[in-house]
Amino acid sequence: MGVPWDGGTTNRAGTRHGPRELRNASSLVRRVHPVTYQSPYDLAKVGDLGDVQVNPVDVQDSLARIESYYRTLYQQQVMPLTAGGDHLTTLPILRALGREKPLGMIHFDAHSDTNDTYFGGEKFTHGTPFRRAVEEGYWTQNAQCKLVFVGHCSVNMITPGPVPMASPLFPWNKWRKRVCKP
Repeated sequence: MGVPWDGGTTNRAGTRHGPRELRNASSLVRRVHPVTYQSPYDLAKVGDLGDVQVNPVDVQDSLARIESYYRTLYQQQVMPLTAGGDHLTTLPILRALGREKPLGMIHFDAHSDTNDTYFGGEKFTHGTPFRRAVEEGYWTQNAQCKLVFVGHCSVNMITPGPVPMASPLFPWNKWRKRVCKP
């Protein structure tokens, strides 16, 4: 599903268009992958559930709407794959899905997004969601990882604790098992 919202962005607005553009780019996806010959639709039940209805002029209202939407999905045992707007959209998703226990997550970014505040003391921006997630108990060293890309060759895994690894040859299978463990 999409979260077409960038109300927490301070510099490069436009991420609200991400969900629509991903749909546009994938409009010619074939049923069987031309290289692997696998059909993802035979491996999992997937569907586009549309977009979360957000409030483009109210950060707190949008966070509440996103959290409510994902909480409903969680109660229906739906595992979401989200195409978002800015990184602050992650916080209400973690709140909704991580109430019982912290979650694993795969997040690609060029920054850690763990600032305490941003631009005049604002606590809820694209640069603060993972600090809020730590403070609220949805992100722990044992349950969640974040990938930070700097440049185009190096990959660093960032956790709320010490950085355990920095390597251009990241052990994806071991990392996936850690993030996706029940």
